[in-house]
Amino acid sequence: MKQMLAIGLLCVAAANPLLPASSGHAVNVSIRPESVLNNPYELLAHERTTYVCTVDIEDLTTKNVMTGPKVVLDSGEKRERTKNVNGYEITYSVSISANASEATWDVVMKDGPRILTKQHSVAMLRAPSNRR
Repeated sequence: MKQMLAIGLLCVAAANPLLPASSGHAVNVSIRPESVLNNPYELLAHERTTYVCTVDIEDLTTKNVMTGPKVVLDSGEKRERTKNVNGYEITYSVSISANASEATWDVVMKDGPRILTKQHSVAMLRAPSNRR
């Protein structure tokens, strides 16, 4: 009788894990110069000032894509925006270097006080110019 009870408890424990299944999240960040004239040579320009930065977060388990806040900033600035999507809080912080050669961003997605995903990245937007 004790063996059957122990086997039954093991079966229930195996069917119900103590920790919930962890779902992963994919973070997709886009940083682009704001184009008002749709100039095809915009990326070759020496000075750009305004950038539009967006973030999408995909739940890899459900394939649900959540669009985070949109940040608009100039070269040399740092901005942060927060947006609530489906009960999750998405915070997006972006900075562009003064010469517009580098961007740094942080993305944090929370479910209440619990952090679900966090990303910090630095990317080169264009090669530094050696011109004087």
